[in-house]
Amino acid sequence: IEILERIEEQAHRASQIIQHLRNFLSKGGDHKEPLDLDQVIAGIIDFLRPELTNGQVNIEHHRGVPQGCKVMANKVQIEQVLVNLVLNSLEAIKDSGKTTGHIVVHTRLLPNEAIETTVTDNGPGIDTDMTGRMFNPFQTSKSEGMGMGLSISRSIIEAHGGKLWADVQHRNGALIGFNLPLSE
Repeated sequence: IEILERIEEQAHRASQIIQHLRNFLSKGGDHKEPLDLDQVIAGIIDFLRPELTNGQVNIEHHRGVPQGCKVMANKVQIEQVLVNLVLNSLEAIKDSGKTTGHIVVHTRLLPNEAIETTVTDNGPGIDTDMTGRMFNPFQTSKSEGMGMGLSISRSIIEAHGGKLWADVQHRNGALIGFNLPLSE
């Protein structure tokens, strides 16, 4: 019964993500509320834990934001960005042929009144020929990817007044992050 309840909960969350993404892409759904990013990240990690476990990938969440600091954002849209970044890391690790992997999601408060979230993995890193175009639509290094995930993620973050970026100098894997302004 517990497993079926979790399946129902996760199916409902996936349905919400898809519906909100559709609304976002049609310039609808703009409901924003104060969010604790660390709580959202914890929920995403919980949501993706079965897939991470099956892929033999360990994930850590480093909370670096003081209690009470929130961003004004659409929860489902930010969840979509986080799911995309973590799944990209998972797929990169699996495609690299490693038997185990490691992902770290880290938040920190920036001096310019923004919260930075980074997703770091120990996969093969960012392919040098993708660095200038990885956020463009239909650009992918995956054999079965559509190349829309990072493009949509960038649009979502920019619509929230933030910035999505990749550290192409990062060694021993990939590092992609975004920042969002603090809510007032």
